Amino acid sequence: VLPFFIGNAFCSWVCWDGACFELAGNVIVKPAMPKHRSSVIAFAYLLLIFILASAAVKYGNPAYDDGKRLWWIIAENAAILFLGIGLSRFWGSRAYCRILCPFLTISGLFSKYALFKIAPVHPEKCTSCGRCSSACPMLIDVMDFVKKEKRINSRNCIVCERCVSSCISGSIGLAAGLPWR
Repeated sequence: VLPFFIGNAFCSWVCWDGACFELAGNVIVKPAMPKHRSSVIAFAYLLLIFILASAAVKYGNPAYDDGKRLWWIIAENAAILFLGIGLSRFWGSRAYCRILCPFLTISGLFSKYALFKIAPVHPEKCTSCGRCSSACPMLIDVMDFVKKEKRINSRNCIVCERCVSSCISGSIGLAAGLPWR
């Protein structure tokens, strides 16, 4: 339900893996060529997770055993953190989020209909400095949306508001609006 109200904000404000990637991103050298999201790779990874989870359920469902459930959660998050920090070394901050995250893959389908999004609130003030696009950890060309006077309608936007805080002219902000606008 959350993606219909505020898009993928869970990813930037609640996700503990994302918080760890943010912390790790401060010490990892930024690569020259960060990798953008591929829907094919993201959905293939989601299918792989579904197959692995189905196998786990068939051969000893962790949901019914408290001991297994705890170790399942620890192992899952350790694998995500290891993979995410490893990918970040090659493809930039939040690489796991941008490229593989299954939550973003699913919620991204619905986030385009969100009521609250980053939007140009004073597009005439935009100086085209590009700070908003440079600040985006998901590699969205925010300035292009501002110039077109459109809400950030990217399924990858995690509503972290870094673009908003980096905008020196105050031309963008979190705003309510109709989903089809």
